[in-house]
Amino acid sequence: MQSGGWPVNRRSPARESPAREQGRISRMLRDHPELRLLSYMTLVNMFGTGMFLATQVMFFTRVAGLTAGEVGLGLAVAGTCAVFAGVPLGRSADRLGPRRVLLVLLVTAGVGTAGYLVISSLVMFIVLVGVVNAVGQGSNAVRGALIAAVVPGAERVTVRAWLRTVANMGTAAGAAVAAVALQINSRGAYDVVIVADALTFLVTAAILVRLRIPEGALGGVPRQRAGVATPRRRRALADRPYLLVAALNGVIAAHSGVLEIGVPLWIAGSTNAPRWLISALLVVNTVMVVTLQVRASRGIDDPGQAAVALRRTGILLAVACVAFGLAQGLSVFPAVLVLLVAGAVYTVGELLSASAGWVLSYDLADPAAHGEYQGVFTSATAAGALVSPLLVTGTAIRYGMPGWLMLAGLFLAGGFACGPAVRRAEAHVLAETDRVK
Repeated sequence: MQSGGWPVNRRSPARESPAREQGRISRMLRDHPELRLLSYMTLVNMFGTGMFLATQVMFFTRVAGLTAGEVGLGLAVAGTCAVFAGVPLGRSADRLGPRRVLLVLLVTAGVGTAGYLVISSLVMFIVLVGVVNAVGQGSNAVRGALIAAVVPGAERVTVRAWLRTVANMGTAAGAAVAAVALQINSRGAYDVVIVADALTFLVTAAILVRLRIPEGALGGVPRQRAGVATPRRRRALADRPYLLVAALNGVIAAHSGVLEIGVPLWIAGSTNAPRWLISALLVVNTVMVVTLQVRASRGIDDPGQAAVALRRTGILLAVACVAFGLAQGLSVFPAVLVLLVAGAVYTVGELLSASAGWVLSYDLADPAAHGEYQGVFTSATAAGALVSPLLVTGTAIRYGMPGWLMLAGLFLAGGFACGPAVRRAEAHVLAETDRVK
């Protein structure tokens, strides 16, 4: 696809200063309405998500009348549905166009979310939460295909990094607003949050309608003219080298449960650190993502550099896990200091992991089937996130320092295995390219 006026990024090894980086993003936002609309969509959608995530447990237990165990069961089923939704919905985006499919998914998510207001049984809860989560995960794959359709390849990682920054800002703002409902702690307050979240999906869909996709583009490549032979698309589920890379990225993605589940339980049950540090670490993580994600994407321009970034990610996550474990038994001030440093190291690894994953998901895919390939990659990431809570509680929380070492070894192994896997996938892409010429 031609750049269509986007400033193609000829990245050099030298890093730009934060001020120049921000200036470049500002120029892109000013000059390209597509990026502005994608930003508005992300901000609105994630604002609603932030409100919902902060209140979902209280809503489902206090308003819907479910037990904590029933909520956990429903969310586990929903996570499983999300893993299997990416590929078929991504494939639909390749056939029908990402904007059309995403519109349907957004409206479905909005209606499903509003349905939470009338939950009357466990079965109804499981069905609704399963549908909403499957649609949400599928939307990630379709959004990836949409970005491929409107953004030139050289700019996709920068755009994804910027949108992740916007997503974190939206989530934080939504969670802050939800604090009001949590303080009021009434059915009416929680109902307002659910309605507002449902409306954000519809507002996002309304913004999407205005997004212009280059003529003839589908999944990021021009459609073939009538009478011109179309090369056979690679099938993502049959692309073994790509599947291996996606699976290893899923192993790295299992780090999500460390900060969200493992560290809070570890601080509360096994260290002398004050419990307010749990929130402080999440704030540090959010601030670092908002301020550094775009900059962290610089210099990760091709699969080889992405593989190096994932190796560094494995090392950083391993160091963070060891540091989290070392906080046990320390007095208050040293424990706080060690945990804050560990949280910062962890977040740098998370930033590199996200940027590297975007490069691999696009550059190793068949450009004629970005939706399907994005579906595979996002499903592998979802699978890693799904098993992460059990993995973290079954190692670090159960066994203490030996468990943290197990996690460190897992992330190290996953990071170092990415290099050979990526080289194999690159060779496969080159071979397929030569075959169809």
